[in-house]
Amino acid sequence: MTRTSEGITALLAAEKKATEKIEESKRRKVRTLKAAKEEADKEVELLQREHERQFKNSETANTDSKDAMVTRVDAETAQRLKAMQAEVVEHKEKIIARILEKVYEITPQMHENVRFDQEED
Repeated sequence: MTRTSEGITALLAAEKKATEKIEESKRRKVRTLKAAKEEADKEVELLQREHERQFKNSETANTDSKDAMVTRVDAETAQRLKAMQAEVVEHKEKIIARILEKVYEITPQMHENVRFDQEED
């Protein structure tokens, strides 16, 4: 019987040792997963910072180009307005003369819908 109890004791010791190894393996797995998660979080944070930096650079470049475009459009508009003003001054007298000519040239005409009804007695 001692042999049987020694065998049982050996089996219990082996089971205990196996359980400890399994628990250690689980703890190691949890540590590894935590470390991997922390590393992934750091990488995500770095990527977010990089994308934010690129976005801000792009935004700054676009703002600068918008400002340059607005300045260029304003300059072109001012130049066109100046040219139009010069044309108004140049052609003002001719236009006024043409308008007055049309106003003074009155040729009376009867409207096409006018009817003269003759009364018959």
